[in-house]
Amino acid sequence: MFEVTDTATGALMGYFYLDLHPRDGKYGHAAVFGLRPGCVRIDGTRQVAVAACVCNFSKGLDGKPALLMHEEVETLFHEFGHVMHQICAQAIVQQFAGTRVERDFVEAPSQMLENWCWERESLLRMSEHYQTKEPMPEDILKPLQAARFACTGLLSRRQILFATFDQHIHTRSKSDVAAVYAELSDSIARIPATAGKKKKRLLIVLPGYLSRKSGTNMPATFGHMVGYDAQYYGYLWSEVFSMDMFQTRFLAEGILSPAVGMSYRKNILEPGT
Repeated sequence: MFEVTDTATGALMGYFYLDLHPRDGKYGHAAVFGLRPGCVRIDGTRQVAVAACVCNFSKGLDGKPALLMHEEVETLFHEFGHVMHQICAQAIVQQFAGTRVERDFVEAPSQMLENWCWERESLLRMSEHYQTKEPMPEDILKPLQAARFACTGLLSRRQILFATFDQHIHTRSKSDVAAVYAELSDSIARIPATAGKKKKRLLIVLPGYLSRKSGTNMPATFGHMVGYDAQYYGYLWSEVFSMDMFQTRFLAEGILSPAVGMSYRKNILEPGT
């Protein structure tokens, strides 16, 4: 558990837990869970926020440290964007504190923080050879930065596919979800859904649980269908907000500028809804 204080005033802002490595029975994805919202109590005192950042990063083996892959670092920054949103919240009512904003916007602070994983200034600060302590060499740094936008068209199509599928099943009383997903995958992503092996199997009587056409059912593992409820498009929508904030302020005025960081904290992270 980590305690967060405001360096300017010394005031306690909140606490967050880091649970970064896998273990038996643990949640298998990466997410931030708000354990207690920051808000004002009935007696007028302030309740500080508590959040938990849960990931499943590579563990160290044979006495060597757990060196993170770049995509794991990006995941950590993404999730920590949610932590910052929780900790910096200064809402009065708990219903509007931290990440309890409109779903259209909730991913913007987390996606924006991913940018620091691609900028030279921040990359050199966060990386070094674990034995020699030498900074990341140019022959690794430059190709890494150049690879950032590889396949972004394909990845955007994938997000559009998921968002369209989400809208489809939440605007109909019944759907064969596997068949719908296969159809949309063909028309949007232009990549056929995985066919699977043709063999006899026990059919579970749930509409759309198993598709005879494809043999697989990706939506059965699509956890965002519950909770996001027709708002999965928020991931792609929020990315527009996140890039706008980063490009117009941080990239223009300095990615480590205290003034820009404070402006971001006051105008984006503190207010809530």
